[in-house]
Amino acid sequence: MKAILACAVLCLLMGCTAKPSYVKTELTWDKDIRPIIEVNCFDCHGRTKTEGEVNLMSNEVVKDKLWTIYKVVVQKQSMPPENKLGIELSQGDRLLINSWIRGNAPGISTGQPY
Repeated sequence: MKAILACAVLCLLMGCTAKPSYVKTELTWDKDIRPIIEVNCFDCHGRTKTEGEVNLMSNEVVKDKLWTIYKVVVQKQSMPPENKLGIELSQGDRLLINSWIRGNAPGISTGQPY
């Protein structure tokens, strides 16, 4: 029992931060965020249509519009419009986008559209 307590104290003192295996350490644009944007946003802001002159197929535009994306997708939850095209963005997806943006949007580079 003393050994377990000693290990726990030592771990706390050394700053050990073990995370459960299901906790993702870093969200990335290509694997985590782009698929959400493709499914939920490209019909109006992508391949054939660019409402509001916003084309989210361009990494440069996405990077430039991060604060706007944060405001309309995460804070106001006004995008995508409710039930438009039968698409609803889940709260889980909104949380992923929020975490990605707050983590400085890792993995997105300018000048390389996909």
